[in-house]
Amino acid sequence: MSRFQNKVAVVAGAEHPLGAALCTRLAGFGATVVAIGVDDLALRALASRHPSKIEPLAMHSGWRDILRLLKDAWEEQPVNIYIDVLPLMEGTAQGQRPDTFARSTGLTAALKDGMVAGRTLGVITIPEPKDSKEDSTNRTGYEALLQRFSTENKPVRMLGVGLPQHNRDWTREQLVSATDTILMLCHPVSRGVKSGMVIDWALELR
Repeated sequence: MSRFQNKVAVVAGAEHPLGAALCTRLAGFGATVVAIGVDDLALRALASRHPSKIEPLAMHSGWRDILRLLKDAWEEQPVNIYIDVLPLMEGTAQGQRPDTFARSTGLTAALKDGMVAGRTLGVITIPEPKDSKEDSTNRTGYEALLQRFSTENKPVRMLGVGLPQHNRDWTREQLVSATDTILMLCHPVSRGVKSGMVIDWALELR
């Protein structure tokens, strides 16, 4: 994964087990990671693993003001990798927020210019319904966000990865498999995958 060396990566939902694993691996590959989340303590603990490579940024009260600051800060600075794990945090121990979708939407809008400048390869996690009877409105909303952003912000290439929203106890095997999938899609080797596509993560949860 040497192509991540010296890249700028933004990971939203960094305190989620998957988000934390992605931050750690990207920093290990030499990327500078902006770890965005809602839990100050969890973000600082994450950043302590690679203090020179992971920069924590909390979006709690006043998060809309933070979005405005992000927009100004990243207007001309390239973002090379963007991964949004916030959708998986609804209804989990990592911090249920009724405005999680608004945060995801706001972040993509705030970082849009930076992502265009950096020709971002990005992934939005798409929460899968727990079973066939569960309301799929949540997934539909994120798929629409993905399609709209992919259409309006070329040459950014944004993909979706369908993942279980309700899994709280990720095993090491699951984290390695899911992060491998996401990082592969954020690597130039996957440029042949059409922007806007949703790929479902297939490893069976045990």
